[in-house]
Amino acid sequence: MKQRNVLVQIGLFDQRQLLGISRFAKDHQWHLTVDDRFDLPYGWDGDGAIVLLHGRDELLPFIRHLKVPVVDLGYYYPKMRIPRVIGDHEMIGKLAADHFSERYYTDIAWFSTLWTNVHRLRFKGLCDNWRGNSPTRWVWSENSPKDKYNEWATMTRWLKSNLENSPKPLAIFCFDDYDASRIQDACIASGIKVPNEVAIMGVGNVELLGENRTVPLASIRHDLEGIGYHGAELLHKLMNGAHAPRNPILIPPKGIVLRQSADYIAVQSPVVRSALIYIQANISRSFGASEIATHLKVSRTTLDRKIKADMGHSLGAEILTQRVVQAKLLLQNTSLKVQQIAKQTGFCDTSHLTRSFAKFTGTTPLKYRIRHQAEPSKVICVRPRRKA
Repeated sequence: MKQRNVLVQIGLFDQRQLLGISRFAKDHQWHLTVDDRFDLPYGWDGDGAIVLLHGRDELLPFIRHLKVPVVDLGYYYPKMRIPRVIGDHEMIGKLAADHFSERYYTDIAWFSTLWTNVHRLRFKGLCDNWRGNSPTRWVWSENSPKDKYNEWATMTRWLKSNLENSPKPLAIFCFDDYDASRIQDACIASGIKVPNEVAIMGVGNVELLGENRTVPLASIRHDLEGIGYHGAELLHKLMNGAHAPRNPILIPPKGIVLRQSADYIAVQSPVVRSALIYIQANISRSFGASEIATHLKVSRTTLDRKIKADMGHSLGAEILTQRVVQAKLLLQNTSLKVQQIAKQTGFCDTSHLTRSFAKFTGTTPLKYRIRHQAEPSKVICVRPRRKA
């Protein structure tokens, strides 16, 4: 079979996309042309192209000029009919909404420096799945003074004003980790505590940012390597005569890397908060409401009443909810067997975990893991539990 000559024109958006393309290309012995010194390589002669149309209007006529199959790894030009493999951006928004809802936030804000179709999809996923007050939308490009978009100090003052005038506790979902770091800097400048007053979630798991901040940043793992790999896979099929799919192929996110910036339970009552911290700290063993009441030195009746007032359900239901939440994190971030996860989250056995998990999530632990877990080489440890 003739060796395929494939053009890769995605810029330096993220090396993980290039890794995914590289993995597929190596398995199929492609010859890759990757040269970002030429923005528009007119005259290139090959068999197919993988591109990322990311606000690059000058690429559009070049793509239309090509007479070979082309796959786009972005969704910034939704009206342009072109085969696409993209992240499931609405699912990314849903993960953020579910995470903060499970921690009892009622107020949430969205922050991004720009606003494109991809931003819109992530914000839609957040809004469609949020169970609290209507999300607030902060977009710097729509609010920056003329000619001051690139002034860090001006943006920080604007963010400080927004943060200081927002209800607390507040959850903030950011378009990516870079935007999340800007929010955290504005919180530091305002003396706002993260995550006690403002909890922050980014997207992309850029470890340079996530691990090297005053408060480590939580992030949703956008499966960029998977997008690159499946984009190359689609191009391979198109070069072999397959019909282009009518709709973009969606690659789901790989779960949440939970770091300190979003690891907070947003309840006002000190007694209820102490009860929830106790549950988290003891999640691996069997215990009940009476034990928690004894530990907190309050009556069982008082504890039940406060839990019901703050959460709308019983303490027993909350214990089960937190067991499932922890099981989700372990399924996403470790390679432990389901039997081991059941033991570490205080379930009687695997069957008990599976039944409870299906009731809360609508799927089985194994199916959830397949959808959300990182690649084996990228498994990340779950954050340590708080001490009671």
